Formats: sequence, C-alpha cells, structure tokens
Amino acid sequence: MTPPLSRLRARAIHSLGAVAVVGVFAVGCASHSTSAVVSSAAHAGEISVTAAGHGVFAAAVDVPVVLGYRGTITTVGVVVGQQVAAGDPLFGVSSSGLDNVTGKLGLRASALTAAATKLTRAGAPAATLIAATAQAALAQNALDTANAGRGQIHSPIGGTIGDISVSPGASVSSDETLVHVLDLSHLTVSAELATSFFGLVNPGMPAVVRVDGQSATPQSGVVTAVAPVLSAGGQTFTIDIAVDDPVAAATPGINAYVRVPLTVDAAVVVNSLAVLNADSAPTVFVINGSQARQRSVVLGLSDGASTQIVAGLALGDRVVIAGAQRLTDGAPVSVKGTS
Repeated sequence: MTPPLSRLRARAIHSLGAVAVVGVFAVGCASHSTSAVVSSAAHAGEISVTAAGHGVFAAAVDVPVVLGYRGTITTVGVVVGQQVAAGDPLFGVSSSGLDNVTGKLGLRASALTAAATKLTRAGAPAATLIAATAQAALAQNALDTANAGRGQIHSPIGGTIGDISVSPGASVSSDETLVHVLDLSHLTVSAELATSFFGLVNPGMPAVVRVDGQSATPQSGVVTAVAPVLSAGGQTFTIDIAVDDPVAAATPGINAYVRVPLTVDAAVVVNSLAVLNADSAPTVFVINGSQARQRSVVLGLSDGASTQIVAGLALGDRVVIAGAQRLTDGAPVSVKGTS
C-alpha cells in the first residue's frame, strides 16, 4: 500500500536532516583533525655569525699642515705621493705676517737679554740670574728658528704627501690646510656595520679587511674603536680597524670590505625551522599538551641553522619545526618526532 504524500514528504525531510547533520559532523571532524608534527626544545647555545660592512682605507696618522699666519704661496716643492722627511721644505711663502712674527720674537729676545744683564749688574741671587738667562736664551732660540725657516713651510713629520690644496700665487689664511702629510706605515679602515651587531663588536676583536670588489688577499686587523652611538639615520654604527700589514693592504681613500667574526652566548636558541615570518612578524608554534599555540617572538642573531630568541620563549619550551605551516593557533597535534 502506497503511503500518503504527506508521509513521503516527512520521510524526505527527515532524510535530508540526517544528511545535513552527518555533513556538519564530517566538516567539524575535518576542521579539528590532529596534525602530525616534529618538535624541538628551546635551549641555550652559541650563535656564530660575521658582522660585515663597507668602509674606506685611511692613514692612521694624517697631519694637516697650516701656515699659522696670512700669506701667499710662492712655490710648491712637493707632489702627491712623494716621500718626505721631517723638516723637509714643502712650500715657499711670503707674508707681512711672517715679518710681524719674527719682529715680535726679536723684541722679546732683546728685552729678556737686557733684563738678564740688568740683574747681573745689580748682583741678583744666582738662582734668579740662571732663570733670567735661560728665558733670554729660549727667546733667542725661537728667533733663530724663525729666521732659519723664513719664507718656507717644512714638513712636521716623515711620511707621504697626501692632498695638496694650494698652488703658487694662492693667498691663504692662518688656519687653512695647505697639505696633508701621511704616515702610511699604519693604516686604518673606518667602516659601517648594521645595528643588529651594536653592542656585540668591541675593541680588541680580530677583523679581516680587503679591497672592496676585488679578489685581493684579505688582510688581518683588529678593531681599535667602536662608536658609542648609532650613525645618522639609526641604521648603522661606525668601527675603526687597524690593519696589520698596511703595505700589502691598500692606499688611503680606497673602499674596503670588512668582516668581524662573532660568537654570541645566547640564553634561548631554537632551530631556525621553527620561526615563521622571520622578516615581518616572527612567530613560533609551542607545544602545549596536545595543542600547538602560536606565539610571537623577538629574534636576535641567526647563523642559518639556529636562531636566537630575545623574548617570547623560555628554556625548555618545545616548538614545532616540521608541519607548522598548516597549523593554526590551538590546533590539535600529535608529536611524531623530536630533535
């Protein structure tokens, strides 16, 4: 006997409802399925990295030569790169200022000599006479030195002639630099490093330098100074490196590439595979019972295999290193392996 149409409709609706419940249940089961993962414990360890940057070779001793009074350059007796000894003539100069200098020295020497003579005639104590005579002798020596070098500027040190900023006929002020005399037996490199290494590079650390962009043999050196503050813009800081073998390194003004090896004792380190979104908003998944909880972390240094965690994890926390990409916060997990 065929059931009434109303009864058929009721059975159909009931069947559809059952199918809907089964479908929802199936979706729910799928959304809460357990993911198999591999985990690793956060631990203390060393991170070995290299702080690298670019700089410029420079002479460790760079003496600017100034005239000391207003004058006119009459001759230039040196060229860039020339070797000079201390006291060698560099420039010829004419100046009324030089006449004034020697004139004043002459007057002082004469006055002190006259004073010493007067004290002698007056029978002054021996100590007073010795002091007065010494002052007169020093003044006369200064005058003789000025006259001996009259019209010439001499090199203050032995070294190599650097930049020459004047030519014959040039009028110069008292504090204007005429030339730089360089001691190339000591070279330094002033370089910029990224702020991620600020506080980790210190004077006394070994370094390696080479001419930038060339395959020349790297030269060893040592860090001699570290800027106490960041450079303008806050992206870098400056270090100075003394080059061990200046002759084999380069000449001043040449660009340099520097490397400073670092080993950092990190309080918390994880396998780098655990870190997601390392370049933007780094997170890790931490095993919490049978769940994986997503946690934001602050990164420190990384050597590629291991990454320092500055904040966000504690020693012993187990983090997911395989299978994390398909996880969401609170997802059920089954740990199938550890490392």
